[in-house]
Amino acid sequence: MFMVEIVISAFLCNLGQSYAETVVPVTTPVEHGEGPHWDYKEQVLYYVDTFAPTILRWEPQNNGVFHHKLDGDSVGIIVPIKNRPNEFIVCRDRYVDLFSWNGKCNNSGTLKRLTSVDKNKPYNQFNDGKADAKGRLWAGTLTRNEDLSVSPNGGSLFKLDGYTLKPINMFSPVSISNGIAWSKDNNWLYYIDSETRKVTKFRYHLSEGLIGHPTTLFDLEDHKHLKGIPDGMTIDTDDNLWVALYGGKSVIKINSTSGKLLQIVDIPATYVTSVAFGGHNFDVLYVTTSKLKLTLEEQELEPDAGCVFAVYNLGVRGLPANDFRLSEKTRRFL
Repeated sequence: MFMVEIVISAFLCNLGQSYAETVVPVTTPVEHGEGPHWDYKEQVLYYVDTFAPTILRWEPQNNGVFHHKLDGDSVGIIVPIKNRPNEFIVCRDRYVDLFSWNGKCNNSGTLKRLTSVDKNKPYNQFNDGKADAKGRLWAGTLTRNEDLSVSPNGGSLFKLDGYTLKPINMFSPVSISNGIAWSKDNNWLYYIDSETRKVTKFRYHLSEGLIGHPTTLFDLEDHKHLKGIPDGMTIDTDDNLWVALYGGKSVIKINSTSGKLLQIVDIPATYVTSVAFGGHNFDVLYVTTSKLKLTLEEQELEPDAGCVFAVYNLGVRGLPANDFRLSEKTRRFL
């Protein structure tokens, strides 16, 4: 792949000055990249091509990309399982599966069904999710129509622990369950229902895995210069949120206490889908993108749409992503 470095200036809204970042496409394009998860143990990035549906593993050491094609219509989430090398939780369609794969050979993994959600909603699918600090999976759904549009208020946000493997509906209805992150002290959960164009926050009780009442932290309607809808999200060690703007050609940085817009990082792809910090020092922001909705003419203008981009020189660091904790007792009975 021809690697083009794109140096951009992102406006620091709180300081009123320019700050130079470097944005580099690091993979070849897929149709609809999503769900980046940096595995700090192996120093690799997992992500998905949602509607292919395919799981991908990118190795920055040699720029190698390996993949596994799944059955079904979609895949949204891949999270490693703690202390179980080469095992993952994968959410595809309405199913939660145990996925075994060494990531070194294409199409060599195996799946085992664990559970499912929204059994009375055949057009629903998982969209985005992560594990919390206790290793519980928080994963949300949406209702997808045949033309890939989304029906309003058809989804939910679920919680799944590795002992019972029984999904619990924690918040509904939502239209496009999307980005999720926790504060460094785990006292707050941040959540996006993309259709609302808002970032919402909940008081979070880590020990029980419970959430309080939602309040709005950030509303794109208050920032008319920002286009698109909020999509995937992560958080840095300063407790500032980084949010992908789908249709907005950018990633924005938000103060998680005040909701103030701090920074805009331009991405050379209209449809920016999600973000995750990675690298040896967690100082690289990996950004997934999509070319799904682009016409052929638009794809010629955005040849890197669908790539994973690496953003360097942000001056911040992220936190290690949490693994899913599957109890040994439960694992033995699978």
